[in-house]
Amino acid sequence: MKTKGLICGLAAAMAASGTLAFAAPATREDGSGIAIAIFLAFCALIVIGQLLPIFRTKKVEEEATEVETAKADGAEDGEGM
Repeated sequence: MKTKGLICGLAAAMAASGTLAFAAPATREDGSGIAIAIFLAFCALIVIGQLLPIFRTKKVEEEATEVETAKADGAEDGEGM
């Protein structure tokens, strides 16, 4: 059964890759390359700005966990005396 699935997958990949050659028969140069690059850079900046708070929150949570662990270790040491 695995070989049948593998053969079907390979056949589908080969069939799909043959149609990509006909997707863009001719390229058009209109000189908008820099405008598109600036637009994509701006979009990337927005995405990064949206992701930064996620990583900042995870860092704060990790630091808080370390502090709580240190306090718990200190409390355990104090109870034994």
